[in-house]
Amino acid sequence: MLNATRMVFSIRGLLALMFTIYMIVAIGWFYDAIATTALGEILNIFTTQESQFQWFVFDSALVKLTTLFVAPIFVFDAISGDRHQERLGLYLSRPISRTQHVLVRTLSAFVAFGIVYLPLISLGYLQFTTIVPGLTPGPYFATSFLLYLLAFFSMSVGIFISVVSKNNMVSFLATFGIMSFAMLPNAMKYSMPAMETAAIATPHYYATYFIKPGNLDALSYIGIMLVMILFCLPFLYLAIWRFNKEDL
Repeated sequence: MLNATRMVFSIRGLLALMFTIYMIVAIGWFYDAIATTALGEILNIFTTQESQFQWFVFDSALVKLTTLFVAPIFVFDAISGDRHQERLGLYLSRPISRTQHVLVRTLSAFVAFGIVYLPLISLGYLQFTTIVPGLTPGPYFATSFLLYLLAFFSMSVGIFISVVSKNNMVSFLATFGIMSFAMLPNAMKYSMPAMETAAIATPHYYATYFIKPGNLDALSYIGIMLVMILFCLPFLYLAIWRFNKEDL
């Protein structure tokens, strides 16, 4: 928890805070502007204003940009940075295993991002209800939490790359490059039907599935949470496996 608090009050924490605030303000402004123009015609495929809003906010790229591209700021140099600054030997000289070190670094970053993201998304709900009076808290916060788990996926990828990489810049570019590539099927699934199938193989698809027409029940929602966590585990496993094999 101490590591997470330090991250929140670091430069990267400030950047995450500023970007998240910007995205929340921008979401409200863009929705209000687009819904009243010809571009808003796509929203007509949804039957209620609430489902229109949730599609625009959650299933478009807006909030995904925050979870996919802000969250890795906390973790992209977790191992590569320690290696570059020759701190790994000091950390591992303590009574902590390499596996624990990777998990602590990842979970600390996840908590730090949550400290920034979850309160702001809650304040955003108060802003959005002035735009969409019928917006209900259940689907909104349920989907917000799924997107928080999407951030955990991006961090799992980031920690793996940080273990493999010997350079912070390479780690940074590779992490954000992979996140950009992984977004493509979901960004194109409405214009290219073939991408719908490809999107199912990504955690992004499940991060917004709850807000589609015909909301899922609680048991199905928990199942989707577990599916998203399963997407994270291979990258965490590979990061731990690779780090344990490394000759420091």
